[in-house]
Amino acid sequence: MGLLNSALHIGRNALLSYQGALQVIGSNVSSVGSPDYTRLTPQLTPLQGQMLAGDLQPGAGVTLSGIQRNIDEALEGRIRLAVGNQESASQEQAALAQVEALFDDISGSDLSTNLGAMFQSFDELRNNPQDGAVRDLAITGGVRVADSLQMLRQQLTSLGEDLDGQIANAVASVDDLARRIANLNTEITTSEAGLDGQATGLRDQRDALLRELSVLVDVTVREQPNGALNVYMGSEALIQGNVARPLDAR
Repeated sequence: MGLLNSALHIGRNALLSYQGALQVIGSNVSSVGSPDYTRLTPQLTPLQGQMLAGDLQPGAGVTLSGIQRNIDEALEGRIRLAVGNQESASQEQAALAQVEALFDDISGSDLSTNLGAMFQSFDELRNNPQDGAVRDLAITGGVRVADSLQMLRQQLTSLGEDLDGQIANAVASVDDLARRIANLNTEITTSEAGLDGQATGLRDQRDALLRELSVLVDVTVREQPNGALNVYMGSEALIQGNVARPLDAR
């Protein structure tokens, strides 16, 4: 009877363990289309069986002992850094392209054209200082240069104000992402407290928010023993556990 119960117990363990493993695999299949999902691997651990006659001790099957997230934190950090550098270069290129466009007027009335015309009129004035028409032409050239400089100043000022507005919007987005990550820190530490397993879904959400955050600012991430993440901008802490420090654009 004991052997029969032991066999039934081994079968029960196997069914429960592989049922859990199939759920993990099903989650992998159903979430394959999500870029923020991390593939999971079920971990099966052999169980020690009862002692039999003749000092024999067979196993008692397996149990689902854990679920592993297939993610390399060091590689994630390098990806966040690379994404941040790429976005920084892209934004800088876009801003400089707008500045360059202000100095490249195809209409022929840009600053460089007016400067060239003014200097040419000065050369003619040097050769004919008594000619009133030449003097008027030189004055007109100077007025055009002054008008071009004023217009260029206005355009550059407007562009600067637009870029300042983009910075303010980016700071607001950083603050929002930081608050959401801090809230997820709380949920993860609460969910994993006293347990061996990880809150895989919550961790995937947090990793996705960190990628969004790295697009806006350069961040360094340090995981704490309780599962929370501390996030730093340079040497300053942006997120510590469940506390997010707001930024101020000046």
